[in-house]
Amino acid sequence: MKGLRVYATLSRFSGMTYGSKIVLIRGFGALLPIAVLCRLADNDLRAEGGRIDPALVGLFVLLLVSFAGTVTGLRFFLVRPTEMTGAAMRGYGESRAMPDLPTHFLDDVGVLMPDTQMTITQLDGALQHLERFDPVPGVLNRTGLAAHLRGQPSEGCFLLVIRFCNGSVAKTDCEAGHYDQVHRVLVKRMALQFGTNLRARAGELDYIIVMPKTTEPREAGVFRLRASLDVMSADVGFGVNRVCPELTAGVAPPEADVMASIDTALATARIASLSSPIAVHSAQEQDKLGSDSVLEKELRFAISNDELVLHFQPVMDTQQ
Repeated sequence: MKGLRVYATLSRFSGMTYGSKIVLIRGFGALLPIAVLCRLADNDLRAEGGRIDPALVGLFVLLLVSFAGTVTGLRFFLVRPTEMTGAAMRGYGESRAMPDLPTHFLDDVGVLMPDTQMTITQLDGALQHLERFDPVPGVLNRTGLAAHLRGQPSEGCFLLVIRFCNGSVAKTDCEAGHYDQVHRVLVKRMALQFGTNLRARAGELDYIIVMPKTTEPREAGVFRLRASLDVMSADVGFGVNRVCPELTAGVAPPEADVMASIDTALATARIASLSSPIAVHSAQEQDKLGSDSVLEKELRFAISNDELVLHFQPVMDTQQ
């Protein structure tokens, strides 16, 4: 780039710090008067028979002190803003450590620090948003939901899962743009049915809504939820094309373990079917889920160790 010729030359010396390079440039400027003084002192020695003019000695010492002060000032004070800025950027890049740079300096080098502080803060905010929000419907993802639940008391709420039935809205059944649009439409319909309650996308086909507990009878709540599912299951039109989302729901209370709570709610929703679209978590279901989990682990272990043996019992209809 233009104006970087001298810097490019000095950058070849990788063992030198940036401050040392500045001192080197400054040293070239100080060498000329020191060389002139040495020449004058040599002339005095020859002309005065070995004596040097005290004024020359004093000027020589003054130049050395000035040079030493310049080196100290450049190395430990004026170069410090660039060193702090570089350290802040490396720290964030390596460990996401947020810097704490001073922001009140307004000179051409000092503004590097507030500019870097603002840029890293904005970048971190954007990264946190990407980590915690699903970009398609614009709601929290599983990570963001877990972070929210960890910071909230769980006694006064329950988790409601709205789930697309497998195959009802598959990417292979509609164009990618339509697939994403179906999810956006569903999120808008959730907002109309459940108000401002927190919504999150916890899986490819699953949405979780954090609902407040009420004194409403269970039968009435299930009836109202089924009516909401019917409204949200209305066709989504894209010109002449239409997509019919088929929805089921699962209801489960939050647990102390946030991730286990989310998994329980999702597993409850998977129990539901189109004929019985709402499943409510219970102690019996918890035992069943636990036994199913143990059975799945044992089957996977047996398959991986080539220990699985299948025995078939023929079933015959003797009435035909």
